[in-house]
Amino acid sequence: MSLKFFLKDNHLTPDPNDYRAETVKGKTNDLEDIIDMMMHRPVGVSRVEVTGVMEELFVAMEFLLLRGESIETSLFKLSPKVKGVFESEDAPFDPARHKVKLRLLPGNKLGKIAKEIPVEKIAPIVNVPVPTALMDMASQQKNQTLTAGKPARLQGNKLKFDAADPLQGVFLINSSTDEESRADFILDNEPKTVTFVVPEGLAAGNYQLELRSNLGTKELKVGSLSAILTIT
Repeated sequence: MSLKFFLKDNHLTPDPNDYRAETVKGKTNDLEDIIDMMMHRPVGVSRVEVTGVMEELFVAMEFLLLRGESIETSLFKLSPKVKGVFESEDAPFDPARHKVKLRLLPGNKLGKIAKEIPVEKIAPIVNVPVPTALMDMASQQKNQTLTAGKPARLQGNKLKFDAADPLQGVFLINSSTDEESRADFILDNEPKTVTFVVPEGLAAGNYQLELRSNLGTKELKVGSLSAILTIT
């Protein structure tokens, strides 16, 4: 098994001849799959015991997070962070304007594992959403800017998605924080064109746009716009 990728045109550099990698999503393993893998090893405990330990682990982690504490293991680092803009030094936390977000980072062991994952280059795959261009309707700029609270038009192929499914749609990912924001107001949802309202309240910075759709299958497919978009 390997991590498969193919190459796409790279619009992030001035060189018209270079490319960037698009990773093909592999199988997603849930807790039952992980326990199955553990049972194939001589662990010396039953499946029921392993399941019980895992459930207690999750309960303990939830308890620590609810106390506002962070968790750091060799696999990951998980910490709660307060996000939002406060109007003054004396302003209190307002759940309507401020949020607590969980920040997840790889631990030392995961960082080492990433360097050992075998990769395989394959021919380009077209059975995914293919966003190619984004027009910011407020500034009339293409593949450059976004304006919070204003419409934007995404063009490409295989863009249509089920707007009722919260896992599908247009997602904007902050390049600095990895925080995701889904566009909830969709004005046009067609295979070649999706018009949406950029979520209000997005922090200034650079964003990666992803179009997520199952394309009529049971598996979620993700297509990324090559250009990095900026909110000022």
